[in-house]
Amino acid sequence: MKHKSFYRNAFEENSQNVLIDYLVEHDILIYEKKFKESMQIKKLDASLTFAIKYHAYACANIFKNWLNSESNTSPKELATMMFLNMPTQLREATLK
Repeated sequence: MKHKSFYRNAFEENSQNVLIDYLVEHDILIYEKKFKESMQIKKLDASLTFAIKYHAYACANIFKNWLNSESNTSPKELATMMFLNMPTQLREATLK
């Protein structure tokens, strides 16, 4: 919360390497790696790949909207809501 204005400004940057794109790609890579390791596979199926991308884009944009709002939702509450609303197969896999 202390650095909310910094992150708000960082998300508004529209240059070639925008923060939101980096955040989405970073999240996708983390989830893909976690699931490949936990499932001991080399390639994810199309359904899980879609769920990962869906969640990564959703979280990045929800976070950006939260930054730009005057919401009283705390960062912890926001993270909890994002976790509880992630696709079931992702949530189950992250709890393993």
